[in-house]
Amino acid sequence: MSAAATTELAIPSSRIAGVVDRAVDIAAKLTRPVFLDAENVPSRGAFMLVGNHQLLGMQDLPYLVRGLEVLRGVRVRGLADHFHFAVPLWRRWLAGSGAVPGTRQNCAALLAAGEPVLVFPGGAREVYKRRNQRYQLLWGNRVGFARMAIAARCPIIPFGAVGAEDRFHVL
Repeated sequence: MSAAATTELAIPSSRIAGVVDRAVDIAAKLTRPVFLDAENVPSRGAFMLVGNHQLLGMQDLPYLVRGLEVLRGVRVRGLADHFHFAVPLWRRWLAGSGAVPGTRQNCAALLAAGEPVLVFPGGAREVYKRRNQRYQLLWGNRVGFARMAIAARCPIIPFGAVGAEDRFHVL
């Protein structure tokens, strides 16, 4: 991997990310998210965290990223859908939090650099589930994440998130 590629994927310094971290910490004290078996998540090196995308992704995702940083000392790098990076302030917050556009090239570069990567194979489709699809994986034939992990010779750490799909309903 070239030095330019490494620089492009570096987490930029961001006051926004620091503010969000503090906000997530406060919210976590109020909502008390539970992490089961977090000790099974590696504390260093490349790995791929693969799971179900909860409805809207706004409740569980910040707790997951921040919780693993606090509990395991790792900053998981999320592969985000391209449309997120079209919104200026949102793009800045995502980049400051470590997310990158979800491309094979970015995934390969992060894994090669020893970074942990967070993948939701269901993507945007899985975020907007109907009531009768609660807690279903909507991955279809999306298995590229497995090929990427095999190529990088890194472990896949599966996880499941629950809760948000019981709180919200897509109308």
